[in-house]
Amino acid sequence: MSEVGRQRPDRPPDAELHGEGPTPEGIKVRAAEAYYAEVYIDHGDPIHAPRGWWHAKIWKRP
Repeated sequence: MSEVGRQRPDRPPDAELHGEGPTPEGIKVRAAEAYYAEVYIDHGDPIHAPRGWWHAKIWKRP
């Protein structure tokens, strides 16, 4: 499980995922189980992307 204070690995992530709308529960679970994860929300644009986007970078190992 990811812990606060772990250093981001000095290599590309094992997975980069993106999607429209709220962050799916499956992504939240994968992030919680990862060695290190970055998940962030882009609130989008009221006209072109009203639901916003989520983005995740996941490292499974150091």
